[in-house]
Amino acid sequence: MPGGEPSFHYSGTFAVEKQYADKIKFSLVKIYYKDEIIHQSKPYLQFFDEGVDDTAKMIKFNFYSEQGIKVTEKMMIAETVNFLFIFESDNEVIEKEMKEITLTRAY
Repeated sequence: MPGGEPSFHYSGTFAVEKQYADKIKFSLVKIYYKDEIIHQSKPYLQFFDEGVDDTAKMIKFNFYSEQGIKVTEKMMIAETVNFLFIFESDNEVIEKEMKEITLTRAY
């Protein structure tokens, strides 16, 4: 809504080998501006069923943040951010990083 309260959100898609889909847990998303965490949260997951059949080797999931995350001053000045995705599987922590993701602003 134009003129509404500013909010922040993230979303994306990831794929997991079908044999591991039941074992992996997407625990946390951390977002960094420079070397400082500006947001962290547990993502929501949605099964992405396009093209999945018995012969598929990968299963895709959409992930997204909760709605209404308040925009901070650091979020307003950041042009790019780094994401750290934290997964767990069989009591092991797996971290995947994406760097220099450009923020898109809508007014």
